[in-house]
Amino acid sequence: MAPVQIKIGNEEGNRSGLTMNSDITQTIKVLDNDYEKYENLFNLLVDQTKDAPKKVIIFCKTKKGVDRLE
Repeated sequence: MAPVQIKIGNEEGNRSGLTMNSDITQTIKVLDNDYEKYENLFNLLVDQTKDAPKKVIIFCKTKKGVDRLE
């Protein structure tokens, strides 16, 4: 299987090659256990969507993790 490369942004007119959408906020938290991860994710989603619905992308390491989130 060949690897897939995903590019986000616009390559035109930028020395580094890509530009980021200024409307996107990226949040990264490193936590030790699953309980902390799910609790923090839930709290973050509640906080971020309390005023209005928003689109969210959540990356998981495994299909099992996706099933848990679902």
